[in-house]
Amino acid sequence: MRRMNPLGEFLRSRRGVIRPQDAGLVRYGERRRVTGLRREELAQLAGVSVSYYTRLEQGQAPNVSDEVLDAVARALHLDPGERAHLFALARPGRAATEPAGRATTAPPGLHQMLAMMPDVPAMVLGAATEVYAWNPLGHALLA
Repeated sequence: MRRMNPLGEFLRSRRGVIRPQDAGLVRYGERRRVTGLRREELAQLAGVSVSYYTRLEQGQAPNVSDEVLDAVARALHLDPGERAHLFALARPGRAATEPAGRATTAPPGLHQMLAMMPDVPAMVLGAATEVYAWNPLGHALLA
């Protein structure tokens, strides 16, 4: 009898609804054994090894990091509720923690600091190397 693995079932169900072309992957040929993303494709999109993703889906990765779960959630295009569900399934028995919100803009103090550096190209990057702010020389250099 097969043991229930809620995390694996959730990941497989979410993988099944994303078509490769929706994820920006090139589709070779028309015949596929799965309708959605393969494990290999999702691992590639999330930036983890196929064996690690397979262990995660099989429930054999008990200490998965927030970064890996975030990457998997992004690759699966999960909404905030589904993302929270993924974290809860990956960490059963632990108190649910609210993920740290990511800023989408730089704080005003950083804008002032950038303005005080007119002779140096400068920019403020977020955790995923997204650009939050830059000064005019930084913009000229990198835009």
